[in-house]
Amino acid sequence: MTNLACTAPNCEPARPAPERLVGKTDTREVLVTGWHENTTDNHTVTADWPTRHAFYTQRSSYFSPLLFTETVRQALGLLAHTAYNIPLDYRMGWDSYSCRIAPNALRPHPAHSDVVMTISHQVRGLRRPRGPVRLLAKVDAVRDGRHLGTAEISYTAFPPALYNRLRGEHADARAAFARARRPEAPIPAYLVNRDRSSDVVLAPTSEDRIWQLRTDTSHQVLFDHPHDHVPGMVLLEAAHQADLLTTSADDALVTGMSFDFKRYVEFARPCWIETAPLLPDSDGLAKTQITGIQDGEEAFSGTVTRII
Repeated sequence: MTNLACTAPNCEPARPAPERLVGKTDTREVLVTGWHENTTDNHTVTADWPTRHAFYTQRSSYFSPLLFTETVRQALGLLAHTAYNIPLDYRMGWDSYSCRIAPNALRPHPAHSDVVMTISHQVRGLRRPRGPVRLLAKVDAVRDGRHLGTAEISYTAFPPALYNRLRGEHADARAAFARARRPEAPIPAYLVNRDRSSDVVLAPTSEDRIWQLRTDTSHQVLFDHPHDHVPGMVLLEAAHQADLLTTSADDALVTGMSFDFKRYVEFARPCWIETAPLLPDSDGLAKTQITGIQDGEEAFSGTVTRII
């Protein structure tokens, strides 16, 4: 386990991160290693990055920016269930996600990397028994002592009864997996900086800058257990790959993402990923607008930012 620099007054020793708390059943995919409380609503979470990852290492040998996102996702699950005592049967979903990544922070290292995240929370709803809990997290991360990135995430934890009413006939994860559409043939893997076609989450269409989302539920990283809807990590991966197709750029140049999640994306119906290049921002960074549409309605949308 990574050693924590516990400098806050009365700081407790680091506590481990049990696998069941981070939303993974495959222990090999657990990145977080421990946590401790600094002050009320401020915590430190550590993680270990390998030299390579079966899914999050690209053809360029750089890590995908989604490795940072997955590390943050696991850290928030850990803190929700430990620091805030949200029951394990609550269902958590992201309302919005944004991040900034330092240039070259995803460069490969010759050995495992220590990632340390300082996470502050604003929390609403904890005092309502079996009610939803709404949280806003701000993350500041370093990798091997150097700035890695920042993130801000708004997310909600739903109690089972409320979540089941919200999802209705779609609430059963195993049934949703059974209804999943057979994945369409993928676009060529090299176009999205991949070696394996199985890692491609987009299928071609006859329309320019429009692709169909591929949800191959046998993928061991993206779907290591049943889900009742397409996970946000899969949607962000689709956005990432769509940006690569739109810009023909290198993964290592991604500096940020910002997305809002408005509707659940269902497995049984097609979802379309549309892109539009935007003018460079005030810092001269290129931006791509990306929208996911299902049943004619916007499910999620946002931007990917990169160095030109």
